[in-house]
Amino acid sequence: MKKTTIIVATLLLFSTLGFAEEVELDIASSSFIDEAEYDSDNETLILTLNGSEYTYENVPEDVAEELEDAYSAGEYYNENIKGQYDRY
Repeated sequence: MKKTTIIVATLLLFSTLGFAEEVELDIASSSFIDEAEYDSDNETLILTLNGSEYTYENVPEDVAEELEDAYSAGEYYNENIKGQYDRY
């Protein structure tokens, strides 16, 4: 919980100052999601899924936070991200 609070506070500070950067999310052990990063300036979520990288656009910060806090990151992804946001 403390790690999430620090990440959120950092994202808000960087966003307020106008120079946010990609922040690696601390995803619980997942057999599906290898890595996750969130860029608050551009509202992009970058996920590495089974070795392939995907970038999702216009993802609200709270969605990234919920993914990080989810009991099952893969299940959260399938229900709340996949097909909901533009991907490239």
